[in-house]
Amino acid sequence: MTDKLKVFRAEIDVIDRQLADLLEARFKLSEKIGELKRQTGAAVYDRRREQKLLAGLNERVTAPYRQNIGAVYQTILEESKKIQR
Repeated sequence: MTDKLKVFRAEIDVIDRQLADLLEARFKLSEKIGELKRQTGAAVYDRRREQKLLAGLNERVTAPYRQNIGAVYQTILEESKKIQR
């Protein structure tokens, strides 16, 4: 393995740890949101919220990765809804 490849992989490892920490924090908040929604009788799925969130992502993400990040985010949203139920 080249030194350059090792450096790139080490950078990815750092990012992966950060992503895992951020996802865990997000899912903990999703759990709290789910509790509130159950208490108030609110629906888990909020179409307008999801559309607004995904539209914001499309504005922030550069074109070559827009579809990839959108696909990952769809999975994050689905997992968040599972946690909220």
